[in-house]
Amino acid sequence: DHFLLQKKETLVKSKDFEYAIGVNERRWIEETHGYLSCKILEREKGFEISSQRYQKHFDYDKIKKQLLVRNRRPGDRFVPLGLGGSKKLKDYFIDEKIPQKERERIPLLCDGDQIMWVIGYRMSERYKVDSDTKRILIVNYEPADA
Repeated sequence: DHFLLQKKETLVKSKDFEYAIGVNERRWIEETHGYLSCKILEREKGFEISSQRYQKHFDYDKIKKQLLVRNRRPGDRFVPLGLGGSKKLKDYFIDEKIPQKERERIPLLCDGDQIMWVIGYRMSERYKVDSDTKRILIVNYEPADA
C-alpha cells in the first residue's frame, strides 16, 4: 500500500592510516580517537589471559615484523581465534553485523601485513598465547569515547 523513495546515503571513505607502534609506547590514533599501548611481560605461573574487550595478550615471539596499527584495506584476511581457517575481513564484519559506516574506523593491530587483532573484536589464532609462550605482549586500546 506504500511506496517509499529516499536518497541513498553515500559512504565517505575514511583516509587510510597506518602507524608503527613500539613496545613500551603509548600512541594517540587520531583517526579512531583512542590510545594504543604495548608492553612485554615474561610469562609466569598462574598468568591469566584477559577477557576485556580492549585488552589482548599475544605470544610476543610469534611476531616477525613491525607492529602497526591501521585501518582496513581491500583484500584483508585473518585467522579469527577459534575458527582455525582464514577469513576475509569484509566477511567477518558482515557476520558480526558491524554497520558499514563503522568498519572504516575500526583499528587493526598488525604484524607487518598480518592482522593480529581487529581491535575491540577478535584476535588472530596465529598469535595466541599457548603452553610454549615465554614472553607476552599486552596490548591496550583506550577509546576516547569509552
